Amino acid sequence: MALIYTNENNPATLKLLIAKNVSKAPVNLKIVHVNDRSIPQPRRLPCVEEEENLTLFLPNSAVCYFNPVKENTSEVLDWLEWEAKNLSPCLAYLCGSSVKNPSFKKTLQTYLTKLECSLKDKVYLIGNTFSNADIVIWSTLYPLYLNEALRKEYLLLPNIIKWIEHCETIPQFKEAVAFFKIDGKTAYAALAAGAKYLPIPDLTSSEGTSEESGSPQHTVEVVSEEELKSAKAAWSKYVTKLPKLKQRNGKVLPVSKEKNIFITSALPYVNNVPHLGNIIGCVLSADVFARFCRLCNYNTLYLCGTDEYGTATETKALEEKLTCREICDKYFKIHNEIYQWFNISFDHFGRTSNPEQSE
Repeated sequence: MALIYTNENNPATLKLLIAKNVSKAPVNLKIVHVNDRSIPQPRRLPCVEEEENLTLFLPNSAVCYFNPVKENTSEVLDWLEWEAKNLSPCLAYLCGSSVKNPSFKKTLQTYLTKLECSLKDKVYLIGNTFSNADIVIWSTLYPLYLNEALRKEYLLLPNIIKWIEHCETIPQFKEAVAFFKIDGKTAYAALAAGAKYLPIPDLTSSEGTSEESGSPQHTVEVVSEEELKSAKAAWSKYVTKLPKLKQRNGKVLPVSKEKNIFITSALPYVNNVPHLGNIIGCVLSADVFARFCRLCNYNTLYLCGTDEYGTATETKALEEKLTCREICDKYFKIHNEIYQWFNISFDHFGRTSNPEQSE
């Protein structure tokens, strides 16, 4: 028999109970403190222990375990991923933590607008009956609906309200809510504590804006609606109808109004043959990304080369009774040939001892 571990008032528990009610699977519920050492690793709540060696610590995976997806699989899984990666963490941070970041409000409103539009003229998110998508998203939003202050602030959205109230009358949902009580005022704090979401710094504080507080971060690029439509259209085409790939001719220079991608991998040292760990752990992964970018027709430059300075090179030269230049020439040739054998798609494989590099 499956055992659900959870902390009190955690709305993610509703997901598991509703899915369990749908499948009529026998389940026991154990309410614990978030730091209880009896919780199976990695000690996130809620989680499901089915057997001694089987623990499901992602609630949405456990939902699909209890109630396997049989129809509209792709759409259902898309919604489950959206809820787990976007909606649930946002609510936990905004309504369940002490971090007061105005950007969270705007983000949540964006998510709710997306859901509101998706529920237009619909009873359920997908198809003519409720699915796991309805189960997980409804469970996550239910405390927002119960909390009068939060409902007035965020849920002035008729389609979502109508959908929440309808799902609340479904026997499997109704039974779960009656069995596991939810307090709208503290539920998201319980969600945050159970899921152990990493804390996000308050970007409005002096620490968050200080130039000395850490390394500069790249601005997150926002994907536009046009880009999403374009990507979806391209994904739906047969390979023969895709745009022709750019030819790789000569130097790769930045092009205005194009997506310019610069890729490099760790420079191998030339006091010996290439290290397999460097090839597998760094060069191949960078090569895969470079090939992906070229398939997307991005203006892509992939560079690497050999590091030819340092006492280790001098020591190796003394061992082999060669000059530093000769030892570098010898191992550069070996490195270059091996990368060619692996068919690594460098646009240029250079040397740190080149005059251009020195300049």
